[in-house]
Amino acid sequence: MSSADTARDLNVLRQDVGDPRLTYLGLSYGTVIGATYASLFPDKVQAMVLDGTLDFTGNATGHHPGEAAASPWTSEAAVRELGNARLLKVNGDGHTSMYVEPSTCRDDAELAYLVSLRLPPKGAACDVDQLPFGLTP
Repeated sequence: MSSADTARDLNVLRQDVGDPRLTYLGLSYGTVIGATYASLFPDKVQAMVLDGTLDFTGNATGHHPGEAAASPWTSEAAVRELGNARLLKVNGDGHTSMYVEPSTCRDDAELAYLVSLRLPPKGAACDVDQLPFGLTP
C-alpha cells in the first residue's frame, strides 16, 4: 500500500460521509498522506494542517528518507509552492511537538484554521509550554 493508495482511500471516506471537501490534520507521516492527497485532489481540500513535516522527496526517492534538513523541499519551500499556505513555526526541539512539546499557541492557531479558515499571520511563531525531560523553554 502506497501513500497515494491511502490518499485515494481517504478521498473515498470523504465522499462516503458526504463532505464536499476535506479538512485534515496530519502529524509526522500523516503529513505525507496530506500532501499526497492535496496533490491528487487539490480541489477537494477545505483546510489542511501538516504538523511536523517529513522530507517528502527523500521518502519517495530513498535519498535521506525522513531527514527534512537534508531536503531542498523545506517547510519554507513548501509554503512558497502551495501558494495559499502559511508556515507557523514552533520554537521547540522536535520533528512534531504535539505529543512531547505541548504548545497552547500552536493548538489554538491550528484549531482557528481548521474551524474558521483563519490563517496565522505571516512570520508567526509559537513557543512551547514545556520542553521534554524537564528542560525549560
